[in-house]
Amino acid sequence: MGGGVVQVDKITTVVLIGKTGNGKSSTANSILRRKAFKSKASSSGVTTSCQLDRVLYEDGRLVNVIDTPGLFDFTGDTKDMAKEITKCLELAKDGVHAVLVVLSVKSRFSREEEASIKCLEQIFGKRIFDYMILVFTGGDQLEDDELTLSDYLDVSPEPLKELLCLCDVRVVLFNNKTKDEFKNADQVNELFMLVDSVIEMNEGKPYTSSLLPDVEYDSIEGSSKLYIDEYEERKKMMYEEQLQHVVEEIDKRLNAQIELLREQLENERIARESVEKNFMEQLAEEEEKRKKAENDAEEIKINLEEAKKEFREKIENAKNKCIIL
Repeated sequence: MGGGVVQVDKITTVVLIGKTGNGKSSTANSILRRKAFKSKASSSGVTTSCQLDRVLYEDGRLVNVIDTPGLFDFTGDTKDMAKEITKCLELAKDGVHAVLVVLSVKSRFSREEEASIKCLEQIFGKRIFDYMILVFTGGDQLEDDELTLSDYLDVSPEPLKELLCLCDVRVVLFNNKTKDEFKNADQVNELFMLVDSVIEMNEGKPYTSSLLPDVEYDSIEGSSKLYIDEYEERKKMMYEEQLQHVVEEIDKRLNAQIELLREQLENERIARESVEKNFMEQLAEEEEKRKKAENDAEEIKINLEEAKKEFREKIENAKNKCIIL
């Protein structure tokens, strides 16, 4: 903003809702261009009640930004939560021009969030989708992974695709960690182009308390409990399926190890038998050589004895001839 007085030409009110940790307060701060709302990484929400702050842009647009508790967390009493969200309309005296559902690309669209959207529809009616824009935080991660928002949405689960259709694919990606003011201005401008399209589609009429359907909070609480039960049942089924998969994978690997061990033992048996066969053949060959050597020695011994005998006889005959002479 410049140093002079800026004329207010247009007032726009947006409300941010979403699961704790998705970056509602960080997104609100990006829109406000300053840290108006507390924001930090936490498993429990920092925002516990609806809060409003505003910013006046250079083009004369005054933007009211309403940050809300974690409607999608299902912590605490659903009736109190529904009443707390309804207070947003009291903060927005002239109504809400756009509802920003803050999701994160760093986590998959959960059954819990799907159930929350259904509760949101029960609280505000089907017309709420005409005012809805999906803001995906975590743009820094997609940049690191060299992916676009379209790449991310192409592989999104079916419930998220249904939600995209309900809000006419009004989506924008936010990087709340950027320190680049120009990048932040670009993503905020992209958001308010969508906000203006929502305002135009609704003929400039904001969502007000007069559009709220007649609902009983008890019925909302009952439906929410049903959604939660379904969600827990789905988690249980997924856990059992994962456990079964792990067991099957362990059995598969164990059987493969057993088969490999059997193969190794068979190869060792064949190798051992081959060694034993070669050893026995060598023993037989050595035994045959030994016997042949013994036979040869015996034959030599016999021949030697005969030669000795023959030699003695010759000596004896020679002695007899000498005596006769």
